[in-house]
Amino acid sequence: MYSVPALFQVAHAFVLGTKYSEVFKAAFTDKDNQEKLCQMGCYGIGVSRLLQAVIEHGCSLQQERLVWPPAIAPYYVCVAPLKQAKYQSPESDSWLSEAEELCSALQQVCPGEVLLEDRTYLSVGARLRALELTGCPNVIIIGQKTPAGQYELRLQKRDTVETHIMDKSCLLDFLANAYKDSR
Repeated sequence: MYSVPALFQVAHAFVLGTKYSEVFKAAFTDKDNQEKLCQMGCYGIGVSRLLQAVIEHGCSLQQERLVWPPAIAPYYVCVAPLKQAKYQSPESDSWLSEAEELCSALQQVCPGEVLLEDRTYLSVGARLRALELTGCPNVIIIGQKTPAGQYELRLQKRDTVETHIMDKSCLLDFLANAYKDSR
């Protein structure tokens, strides 16, 4: 028995009519020996359909999250300084400062591809969920569960999330190499 895999239509067909046939004088003689203009059309890749195909292929329905391929992700890396669940604390203020410094360093590694998730008015769960829905392939978390001077890096894959704890220099080296490989 033959099964058909999931397919995506990522192109559009456009009917151009005789608009360009008139300009180029593209005509033919029909069976009644009358000259008529050609009906023209074109076929091209549709950006919106291409994105839809990537989303359908890259979405893990069990996980209900989106993971963009690094080459087309809106951001290559997102930095999320977390806060205490119920209140803003001096600790979480220092995490925000640390995150801003890390973002500056990351801009040297992957310019224009760094997002700072600093919406501290949202709960931790809401912020992490928003990052999952953004589809950013690399998320760095700074918070109370991470040892001082260390960062939690979440590598978002299609069906899994790999978590690594590393210091700043290792993190920057790792992301610099991964960024070069993804381009």
